Amino acid sequence: MKKQIAWIFGGLSVAGVAMVASLNACSSGDDSTVKDSGTKDSTGTDTGTPDGGTTDSGTKDTGVDTGTPDCGSTPTLHVTDAGSIFCGYDDGGSSFSCTTGNQCCLGGKQGNNFLPEDCVAWGAACDNPAPDAGSSNAVPIECEQNADCTANGHANNACCLQGASAPTAVTGCGYYKAVGGTQVVCETPSDAGACTGSGEVQICSSDGDCPAGHTCTPMKWKLYQVGFCL
Repeated sequence: MKKQIAWIFGGLSVAGVAMVASLNACSSGDDSTVKDSGTKDSTGTDTGTPDGGTTDSGTKDTGVDTGTPDCGSTPTLHVTDAGSIFCGYDDGGSSFSCTTGNQCCLGGKQGNNFLPEDCVAWGAACDNPAPDAGSSNAVPIECEQNADCTANGHANNACCLQGASAPTAVTGCGYYKAVGGTQVVCETPSDAGACTGSGEVQICSSDGDCPAGHTCTPMKWKLYQVGFCL
């Protein structure tokens, strides 16, 4: 488009010069002005070479997604030492765990950033970040198996994830995941059993953590691979 505009204005400029020359000739009374010596286009055909760009040979979008889903790693069960709670990864990319007497705090969102995971005293409030109106709360994780509760002075407790969605199948990946969740805490089983509140599920590392008739099934929750008693 810019080339066309430039050509038009260029043409007008040439025409303008020709008109001035013609007027000058008329004013002098001399009709023997210099003739246009430019060569005539004998064919009237554009003889320039064509654009040699490559033709788009891409396949037509049929509207059908033929790609495979990004499943990542398949979750597995992780039996750890009692009281050792996997917490995440440090700035260097190395994984770390919180030791007995401590719990993990999954960092909440502050502004546009998620704060890193951290270890605090077992049962203490998480401060990454401290709850306020401008951030989402960190998620305290007291346990990942029943033995973590026992190691921290709470024998016969079950490890319960609270406030999470029901596990759902990840399409094409062959495993389940849960989303949400407000905390993972040690609970004393009642007559109705453990982890029976709304949105609760028992976390496990082996079948031995689960009530009779339930199996410890590896799943994904946030950045963790954990077992759910199902």
